[in-house]
Amino acid sequence: MCQNDLLNGTFSRQQDHLSKEQMHRHQLRKAPAVLLNDTTLRAHQYHIGLAETKVCECNQGVEDVYHFFFQCTRYKDARKQLLQSVHKSWSDAGCKGSPHWSVTLRLAPSYLGLFSSEQSNDILFAMFDYIYIRLTGRRL
Repeated sequence: MCQNDLLNGTFSRQQDHLSKEQMHRHQLRKAPAVLLNDTTLRAHQYHIGLAETKVCECNQGVEDVYHFFFQCTRYKDARKQLLQSVHKSWSDAGCKGSPHWSVTLRLAPSYLGLFSSEQSNDILFAMFDYIYIRLTGRRL
């Protein structure tokens, strides 16, 4: 699958109760929410009274955005792939050191002015794939 397929809306995954187009829209709408801390993660659900605990299912901490992206043991392999993808685009763009994990880097890497269109798409695809695993338990 081409990374552009995810970004231009032609990619989707079949799910029992949603059409392909609905599935795509449904998942992509949740991605910015995860990144902006308005989510289905337990910390937010607990805050609005929809969960009895903030503790993640891994029992290693509060399930918030930071825990989801950097600590949760349930996503160790997916996180490794996400970090490898971002670091590859970072070094391919001639950047030194490690990237700062800003919302802009996650949602709109092209606005940083560091990446080619292909590198930006690679970062976005990796981010959406990581979030998709959280939402569905499956890779894109």
